Amino acid sequence: MKLFGFLKPKAEPFPKFRDYVRQIVRQNEPTAKFDNNDNGFILTLKKVPIACNLKNLYATYSQDPRQRDSIVKQWIDTLIMEVPEQSWHEALSSLRPMLKTHEYVKLANGQMSKANADDVLSARPFIGDLAVIISREYGGTLTAVTDRQLAQWGVSLDEAMRQALNNMSVMGFPGAMTEMRSQGTMVRGGAGAGDVVGLVFEYDHLTATWFALERFRDHIGMKLHHDFVVAVPYRSRLVAVRADEPGLVASVLQSARSSRNVSYALTSQCYHVDVSSTGGKVTIYTGKHKGEGISDSDMFGTGSMGGTLQSITNAAALNAPALGSGGSRNAPLVDFTQWGLNEPTDDQAEDIMTPWSK
Repeated sequence: MKLFGFLKPKAEPFPKFRDYVRQIVRQNEPTAKFDNNDNGFILTLKKVPIACNLKNLYATYSQDPRQRDSIVKQWIDTLIMEVPEQSWHEALSSLRPMLKTHEYVKLANGQMSKANADDVLSARPFIGDLAVIISREYGGTLTAVTDRQLAQWGVSLDEAMRQALNNMSVMGFPGAMTEMRSQGTMVRGGAGAGDVVGLVFEYDHLTATWFALERFRDHIGMKLHHDFVVAVPYRSRLVAVRADEPGLVASVLQSARSSRNVSYALTSQCYHVDVSSTGGKVTIYTGKHKGEGISDSDMFGTGSMGGTLQSITNAAALNAPALGSGGSRNAPLVDFTQWGLNEPTDDQAEDIMTPWSK
């Protein structure tokens, strides 16, 4: 549609976009070598293979094709930035848990195998489609921790995961962007009439990951005063509504399904939380709340981390940056995936309209 003489350009096909990215990379690194694949290419710099997944970068570009040059330039600036090697004690405060899907882990491991990296992405199953990985947050970039990195540090996955969860546990909870009330109103950042029956959290790259922390599930339960259904369609959004509000539950299910093509998408699956015990009993939402669940003995299960988290808190973890009720950290504006293991912390490219976006 043409308005006032301006016509928004259409996004070019992915293969042509990939060729453009290759061209710009080669201008910056003349000795670079490329091997195309379905998700992007394997880039070899200084004899080091880097499998670059361009799908999220392409999704960001497709939202505003006019910004192609600046988007790709920022991506390349991130690409050539080296995340420093750190000892275990140096890395402690930078560790973050991150929700990802099992498919993401499978893809990352496949990319590393193709690049002959002889390494795998460290991950723990959470619930249903979801797993939890560990990332180092440095300079606006998240770098996933692999088995090789854990071996270099001399620590187990469980030890590193507990440290990452502990770092997050001392941060402040994100504030709800929108509260849904029993009288059918939606309130942003203030009191309204009626009981709270739903909450929309949309803050930063860790928003969805809060679902893995039992303390945050208790926080939601205390606000809703009832069992609830949760959707985490992408990394910066978490929606929770009371399970006894069928209209809201149906809206959550539909919204989750419509978010599959958003940058940093997670899952269209939804989850039921029974608030009768500490941390809530989490199961896959099937409409009858009887799907697969988390074992109480699991690291993310009910009551499993309550006392342990505080007992392993150390001075480094207390220096982790706190989250407030709004705003975001300064970070690159585009996606960067290296074997699917690196990405920016900025969520600007994730905007999507939902019933609660107005």
